[in-house]
Amino acid sequence: MIPNYIRVFINYVLLISCFSVQSQKQVTFRPLSVKDGLSQNSAISITQDRTGFLWIATQDGLNKYDGRSFEKYKQYFKDITNPTYSKLGKVFVDSNDELWIIPISQIPHKLNKDNNSFEPLNGIEDASTIFEDQQKNIWFGSYSNGLYKLSFQTKKIEHIIDRVK
Repeated sequence: MIPNYIRVFINYVLLISCFSVQSQKQVTFRPLSVKDGLSQNSAISITQDRTGFLWIATQDGLNKYDGRSFEKYKQYFKDITNPTYSKLGKVFVDSNDELWIIPISQIPHKLNKDNNSFEPLNGIEDASTIFEDQQKNIWFGSYSNGLYKLSFQTKKIEHIIDRVK
């Protein structure tokens, strides 16, 4: 039989360890700026890939941040915000860890990881937003041309809805 004082001690240790597990390290944030190598202080769109890289779109370029330094890409983004509408560039990572951007040309581009360059997705113009559904299809919304779907199965683009007038 275990004496009561040992039981109390074991319960105390278990209780303290539970509290320490719940109170993990405090997360801290540090602002990034041009002083750190960011191409511009104003970010338009931000995403993070599975590797942990931050992708930051600015009017002065696309920035890839590895936690220490920036790599800059010559992809530029719109930042037009009005009371009735906005046209903002986008960076997006899909569930397959593919990086998509909608730069100033408003033609979607996908990062080719083999040569570290962006390739345009021909057939879609004036794109303004990007979304992935549960079937891994990629959807592109357009101000002037409606809605497009890039099929995950066939890899073909389908024009779903024309612009509503």
